[in-house]
Amino acid sequence: MDNIFKFELTSELRDTISGLKGIAAARCQYMNGCLKYEIQPKGLKDGKIQDSYWIDEEQLVLVKSNFKEIKPNGGPQNLPKGTYNGR
Repeated sequence: MDNIFKFELTSELRDTISGLKGIAAARCQYMNGCLKYEIQPKGLKDGKIQDSYWIDEEQLVLVKSNFKEIKPNGGPQNLPKGTYNGR
């Protein structure tokens, strides 16, 4: 399946409407085709983690690509024989 998303996770993005900048922490596709990103602002505010926001892909621009290849830590595993799916 081709990647339908324009931006990679961990990229720094800016909302062209509000000016909010942050890191792409998650992304989702709705049944109607709408693509959204959860943007997590960097840094603390009053000593607390700032709230993240879901923003439409169309109103985001790339500030900086922070993408690094990460090995998946889940998925198929070598299971002991005799366990479910371990045959």
